[in-house]
Amino acid sequence: MKTFQYQLLQFQPDKVSGEFLNVGVVVFDGQQQVLDFDILHKAAGLGQVFPGAPLRYLTKQLHIIHTALAKVQHRLASDLPLERYESVDELTRSIFPKDDSSLSFSNVRQRLDLDIRSLTRHLSDRMISIRHLEKEKEVNSDKEVRNKIYRQYFEQRNITKHLAPCSVNHQVQRAAV
Repeated sequence: MKTFQYQLLQFQPDKVSGEFLNVGVVVFDGQQQVLDFDILHKAAGLGQVFPGAPLRYLTKQLHIIHTALAKVQHRLASDLPLERYESVDELTRSIFPKDDSSLSFSNVRQRLDLDIRSLTRHLSDRMISIRHLEKEKEVNSDKEVRNKIYRQYFEQRNITKHLAPCSVNHQVQRAAV
């Protein structure tokens, strides 16, 4: 087990209310100088929770932070890393200084895990709940469900040859009063 440091990237449109949503996670292994992260790509779901939020600006800011983290990740993975970070906070402050903006990184937290990538996925799934709002609900027709899901089972059990098209008409009959 290794100790990893992490910070959450939080969107807080109103500092007075204190309400915020996590929009990213940054995980860092200080001993090995390895960085992993997961940042939302779009801010569309934030508009459902915080109406009037500047979504285009936020999407642009998220992209800038993502790009900067990817550059640091690439530099740390190179054969001759020229930089050494002592903490995840030092790393995130180097790309996104603390200010009064609606995006900020949380306090540093620590977690034990075996693998940095699995920890990042776990924290992302657990902490970035806004992602569920961005996913569109998939609507499938009966034919799509049959072909994508059940077809393999029908064919494995030789049921397909016994199936025939059928339509069901629902008629409502009123009872005489």
